[in-house]
Amino acid sequence: MLDKAELAQRIEAVSQQAAGLIRRPETVVRQLATPFFVRGGIFHVSSRPPLRPLVFAIGAAEPGFAVLLGGNPPGFVELASRAGVRLETELNRVAYATTFLETTCDLLSGFQIPHSFDDIRPMNKPKPEEQKRFEELRQKYSGVIRPPATSAQDPWAVTLFAVRSRNLVAIRARVQPDGRIEVEEKVLEEAIPVPYTK
Repeated sequence: MLDKAELAQRIEAVSQQAAGLIRRPETVVRQLATPFFVRGGIFHVSSRPPLRPLVFAIGAAEPGFAVLLGGNPPGFVELASRAGVRLETELNRVAYATTFLETTCDLLSGFQIPHSFDDIRPMNKPKPEEQKRFEELRQKYSGVIRPPATSAQDPWAVTLFAVRSRNLVAIRARVQPDGRIEVEEKVLEEAIPVPYTK
């Protein structure tokens, strides 16, 4: 695992701002589990500057490669090509697709992959109409939302549900053996009464 100083040095050629944030004492860096990579990793970085929190993800692979992943699906695929992928198992394929989605999204706008409707958190103090709508959604989707799953043949199709920017979406990610990935997304419900949180 790279330490903060090594990660900052590696990302500096890509973004001096990101490198500076990583070097701050209050910044927290944690490495995500990436069993699908042969020689690479992904790091979640969070910092609280004076105005608002900053959260982003960095991918790293040997020798010396680093990339900012937020809003950068092609960067994730390049990371995969440099890190090498192990996608032989269903668990690795699901983890690869969900990590791709979670790290290439806008981490501050809110993205969650629920395994059931009960994983979706309602607003803390909903208005009566928001509470009513949430309960209607619970009745409609309790038997529908399930954990991510993948097909047995390549290109593998990983299917899942997500809450993205307060929209409930169905996602189908087609994963190639070399790590290339294509995502199809369908909005099922817009502006559901949930907070903007990851």
